[in-house]
Amino acid sequence: MRDRFRNRTHGLYIQMPGLVTGSFLEQIARAQSEAPERPYDLPTRRVQLDGVELNYFEFGEGDPVVFVHGTIGDYRTWGYQFESFAERYQVISYSRRYHYPNTWTGNGSDYSTGLHAGDLAELVRALGIGPVHLIGQSYGAAVAAHCARHYPDVVSSLVVVEPSLVPWLEEIEGGMQSFEPFSRVRQDASRAMSTGDAQGAVQIFCDGVLGEGTYASLSPEMQAVMLDNAPELKAELEAPSLISTFTFDDARGIGAPTLSMEGGVSLSWLRKIARKFASLVPDVETVVAENSPHAVHFVAPERFNALVLDFLGRHPRR
Repeated sequence: MRDRFRNRTHGLYIQMPGLVTGSFLEQIARAQSEAPERPYDLPTRRVQLDGVELNYFEFGEGDPVVFVHGTIGDYRTWGYQFESFAERYQVISYSRRYHYPNTWTGNGSDYSTGLHAGDLAELVRALGIGPVHLIGQSYGAAVAAHCARHYPDVVSSLVVVEPSLVPWLEEIEGGMQSFEPFSRVRQDASRAMSTGDAQGAVQIFCDGVLGEGTYASLSPEMQAVMLDNAPELKAELEAPSLISTFTFDDARGIGAPTLSMEGGVSLSWLRKIARKFASLVPDVETVVAENSPHAVHFVAPERFNALVLDFLGRHPRR
């Protein structure tokens, strides 16, 4: 049984065997109630929010911590965090609307940070677990920030890793110039998607964010996790209002204690946004994960986990 679940979760831990202990896998095995759709899936529960289905993975006991994934990701994206955080907290990692394995109830044209922030607030309320510690990365960090500002009743503390608030670049010195190379990445990914080359689009996007050759270096399981979310990437690339209005004043209005993290070797436009965000939020701590690109949580998970757990330990739930 233990080997079965070790194989099931291997791809989530990006070629770092042994990160998950046997006891943790055995507990997951006991929680398994139905066969997964993919061999590397974990057992999820489902909640219906006004007709929208959201799947989430829940494990551990304590104050609730909710993880919000970014682009071409889902609840499995936070695999490196599950065991470490579940030792102290109730871990909840969910798949945002239009992400695997949720059933689509629209065509994706309404994909936006505001839409996802509303879903997130309703998820917390439906589960009756608020206020929660909220942790988001990239697009998920933008969603988490939006949620903390506009639904403060569900957020106790906030952790953001380089929120992709792209419209801010228009007001940051050198912002749009630094974004231009990634704008071409999005165009190339869109062209690949339009020809039906979903894998090519995912690879282009992944390498454009994390560095050339990153996609090829991932385990087959993690590549498959990203490919499971290729339909989401298509919706995101085509969305007319991807980033809902979120101003500098909105950032100033975040009342929750906040940790703002950036990768030491991340893309310059992402770091510019992260620094601007940190300069605006009233109750904020900042940290740089040295030698890490954008996805600190799985490129340098031990460092990420230590930094975030320290922050949460100093900011108990309201």
